[in-house]
Amino acid sequence: GRTITEAAAFDPGARLGGHSGFTLDPVAALRRQVRVPANKKISLTFWTAVGANRAELEEAIARLDHPEAFARQAMLAWTRSQVQTRHLGLSLADAANVQNLARYLIYPDPFLRLPAESIASGLGRQSGLWPTSISGDFPIFLVRIGDVADLEIVAQALRFQEYMRARGMMIDFVVVNEQASSYVQDLQRAVETLCENSRLRGKELGPRQHIFALRRDLMDEATYKTLLATARVVLHTRNGTIFDQIERAEAAALQARDALQPAGAAALREPSPLAPQTWAQASFEGSADGSGLNQWNGFGGFEGDGRHYVVRLAGRRTTPQPWINVVSNASFGFHVSAEGAAFTWSRNSRDYQLTPWANDPVTNRPGEGIYIYDHAGGRAFSPLAAVVRDPAMTYETWHGQGFSTFRSKRGPLSMDLTHVVD
Repeated sequence: GRTITEAAAFDPGARLGGHSGFTLDPVAALRRQVRVPANKKISLTFWTAVGANRAELEEAIARLDHPEAFARQAMLAWTRSQVQTRHLGLSLADAANVQNLARYLIYPDPFLRLPAESIASGLGRQSGLWPTSISGDFPIFLVRIGDVADLEIVAQALRFQEYMRARGMMIDFVVVNEQASSYVQDLQRAVETLCENSRLRGKELGPRQHIFALRRDLMDEATYKTLLATARVVLHTRNGTIFDQIERAEAAALQARDALQPAGAAALREPSPLAPQTWAQASFEGSADGSGLNQWNGFGGFEGDGRHYVVRLAGRRTTPQPWINVVSNASFGFHVSAEGAAFTWSRNSRDYQLTPWANDPVTNRPGEGIYIYDHAGGRAFSPLAAVVRDPAMTYETWHGQGFSTFRSKRGPLSMDLTHVVD
């Protein structure tokens, strides 16, 4: 239920158990104890070597098993990077920024995509992209252009795409010409010239160039909306350089994240006129002990006649493993952990996932969430510990046949949230 940045191993006085615990996948874990003298530093180097047979591996180990090997390999990598960046006309700062762009192509950020409502209304089938020759099998980086003065941004984006391809990251770069019809052909010729030059430079990287120059006036509305909704990064040249747009998106994301930090109970002063006027008063008052429960084990127990299993988590506590409830009917279902990490599917949980499932029992990352926003305090919180955890609150989860209910209380506000399949 934690993240890498707040792992239990970082807690004051925490000690590693010396064993791997329960893992779903094969794991290789290395640990080396070192002593760092005062005002000194040490360097640790870990190598991963791959060979077709034992002899190749032993040769690689013999070549790399001395302190100078890392410095030599680092120098060779630096030299290769210098050659590639100069070939593409990129600075080292550009190369670092391209890697930042690549992150958003792998893990999309909502501030670099269309608004969620536009994605929901415009997203069609993958086959909807095929009239444009785009398969939809690769992440899409889309740049919209409407002025010949912005061609340099397109040229820069093409260099970035080639740099990523040289490092094995396959993406589809799409530039959409949205200029008015009377001037569209002149701009299209200029865009296609840039794209063809990039294709020629990248021929040694493979026959598929993954570069597409499209005209908006030749696309039907459904294809255009599907393309925009599918793209993981959507930029418009009129909004500035690629890096400027990414910086603004990151600043907006940071501001939104700060707004989702746990709010103090005192922030719930006067109800907002936008909020509901009445709240269902939950009976749970925040007790973290096992009172009223049978077979209490420190985390949970059975309530009453044993038809409900109740988990109570206070502070930063999480269950040893995700304790989930699986609820489904013939065509729909979900599972949700005691912390509120939920995942929903239609018909088949493997093939038709509606929300993401991390399949990681350690972080127990949620694929969906519900937030409550306090307009008076300008902060947000959640009745689900997995979404926004407030150490000052106690979270109570009821797992029953066909439902899971989450109860918590913040100041005068009691929350009661039920997941059910209708």
